[in-house]
Formats: sequence, structure tokens, C-alpha cells
Amino acid sequence: MGYAFLTDIVLLLGASIPVVLLLRRVELPPLAGFLVVGALLGPHAFGSIQSVHEVEELAEIGVALLLFTVGLEFSLPRLFLLRRALLVGGGAQILGTILVVTVLGMAIGVDGKTAVLFAFLAALSSTAVVLKTLADEGEIDTPHGQMSVAILLFQDLAIIPLLLFVPLLGDADASAGIAAFLFASLKAVLAVAFVLLTARYGFSRVATVVVRRGGRELFTLFTVFIALGAAWLTETLELPLALGAFVAGLVVSESEYNHQVVDEILPFRDVFSALFFVSIGMLLDVRVFVDEPLATFALFAGFTSAKAAVLFGVAMYLSRSRRVAMLVAASLFQIGEFSFVLAQQARSVGVLGGANEQRFLAVAVLSMRVTPFVIRLAAQRARRSDTEGEHDRSHEG
Repeated sequence: MGYAFLTDIVLLLGASIPVVLLLRRVELPPLAGFLVVGALLGPHAFGSIQSVHEVEELAEIGVALLLFTVGLEFSLPRLFLLRRALLVGGGAQILGTILVVTVLGMAIGVDGKTAVLFAFLAALSSTAVVLKTLADEGEIDTPHGQMSVAILLFQDLAIIPLLLFVPLLGDADASAGIAAFLFASLKAVLAVAFVLLTARYGFSRVATVVVRRGGRELFTLFTVFIALGAAWLTETLELPLALGAFVAGLVVSESEYNHQVVDEILPFRDVFSALFFVSIGMLLDVRVFVDEPLATFALFAGFTSAKAAVLFGVAMYLSRSRRVAMLVAASLFQIGEFSFVLAQQARSVGVLGGANEQRFLAVAVLSMRVTPFVIRLAAQRARRSDTEGEHDRSHEG
């Protein structure tokens, strides 16, 4: 078992390198490459991976470290500066997308609970893909870039209540499901309070001792311990492990060692996150694109168009600029990496599986793959419109 598992890990990592390099040449993010590798080597294609369950368990470390680093990226001053776009824009986008996609799903015959789950999955955008593309285009500090960042931050925060709500969709008894949700929420509040108090009053003191006496190696070990320890605590309480990891990162972000923690944790996060997205890719049956091409593209067009329409309306209300609204919608229309975390939670409680899971994975992968091109196309159109407007104004003058 140990040899087979090691063989699988070497195969997955080794295959990821050329695939990611190839996709980078066509300006696609590494995440898309990991999904492709998982889909090709997984049980639905070549079936090269034998230890699928073990890979999925190892990938959970990637989820914890991913949410830990998200917490590290938050800061109260940053949130305050973006407060209107974050609270109003992010909140309206999440609620609006959930409402519109739920209605759309039920209109095409999807049952209510599945439609709500699809709406949850569609409401989240890809922080990794969007920020990378905006950075490459030099547009993060533009009005639409800042609004996109604010909405992405709200989405990252929204993953926690959504994770807590998903098990409610799998409960046939509505009253029992609500009671379970309330109990889970109470446990979450207590767990968060414990992590906050422990990290706030203990982290800096212990970190100071570790840095002064243990050196870099021990500090790296201590950092990983904090991230995984908080995840273990919430998992032990039958809560999403992402919750503890995120809160721990949020607290550490306010300490004097936050930049050092980021430097130490990023290499671990990147490797284990790669395994997480590879494990998600292994769930995708590539035959869905061949067997149901029209249905797959129709779902893709329907859900992403609905989300883009909500984003356009929200951004238009906030900015009063058609140009900004168009660029925000083009940037955030896709399904994001945290949707996979949400889908994993839904799968573990029996809410997502079979054909519905394959449809979600196909639409998610497709939306991520076209995002860089859609952003660039929208930016080119906006620049052309600006040029035409200036030309018209010069003629009027």
C-alpha cells in the first residue's frame, strides 16, 4: 500500500509539471492543469491511480492550508477601505446569484435542494484565476479591479456559512435539519471563540520563543502545526476543517509575524493544494463532454450568464459606470476553487453525486478555462469603446 501510494503521488506530481507548463503557454492557470491531470489519470479515464482514497485524504491538508492563507490575506484596514464594495457588492452578488440560479435550476426541472446547492457553487468565483489575470493585465488597482477584489474577499468569507448550511440540504426532515444547522452554528461559534482566544493570546508569545530559540526550521513546523491544529479541532467537532484553518489565519494575520508565516506556509500550501485540485479532477468523467455536449454547454451558458447578469447589476449600482460593470462581470462570472471545497462537503454528506456532480465539474472546469480569454476580450472592448468615445468627443469639439 505504501509503495503504491508513493507511486501514485510521484505520477501525479510528475504529470502535473508538463501539463501546467503546456497550459501556461496558452495562458491558462496552473489550477486548470491540475484538474486536467486528475481527470486524465483518474478512474474515469486511464485509471492510472490506485490509491484514490489516500490521495483525497492527503488533499484535505491542501484545503486547510488554502483557507489558512486566505485568512492571512485579510486585514482590518484593508477590509475597511473596501467596506462598501465588500459588504454591499459582495453581499448582493452572493444573495442575488443564489436566488437567480436557484430559480433557473428549478425552471429547467432540477429539484429544489439540488438547485440551491448549484446556486451555492455558482455564487463563488476563482480568486486565484481572477487575481492572476488582473495582475498580468496590470488592472488590480483600477476601479473594476478593486471592486472585483472586494467581491472576491466577501466570497472567501461566505464559504464558512455556506459550508455550515450544506448539510441542511441533505436532511429530509426540515425541522431536524434546521436544528442540526443551529447546533452546528453554535459549535462553530464556540470553536471560533476558542481558536481566536488561543491564537490571539498565545500565538505571538510562543512564536517569539520559537523564532529566538528554535530558528527557521522550528518556526516552519510551528506554523504548519497552527494551521493543521485549528483544522483538526473543528474537524473533531464535526465542523468543516476549513473553518478552523481560516480563523487561525485571520488571527495570525494581525500578528507581527504574519509576513514570515506567509513565507513559510506558501510552499506547503502550493504542493498540497495541487493535490487537492488533482483529486477533484479525478472525479471528473471526461466522457460528459462527449456524451452530453449540448447539455453541458447549455448549463455552462445558463449559469455563468445568470451570474454575470447579477454581477453587472451590482457593479452598475455601485459604480454608475457601464464600463466598470462590464469588466467586473467578465472577471467574476466563473465558478471558483472554493466551489470545489463546497462540493467536497456536499459529497461527504450525500447531497452531491452521480450525474449532478459530473455536470458541476464539467461546467466549473470549462468556466475556469475560458476566464482569462473573457477578461482580455472585455478589456479590449472597453479600451476600444474608450477610444471611440474620445474620437467622437474630438469631432464634437
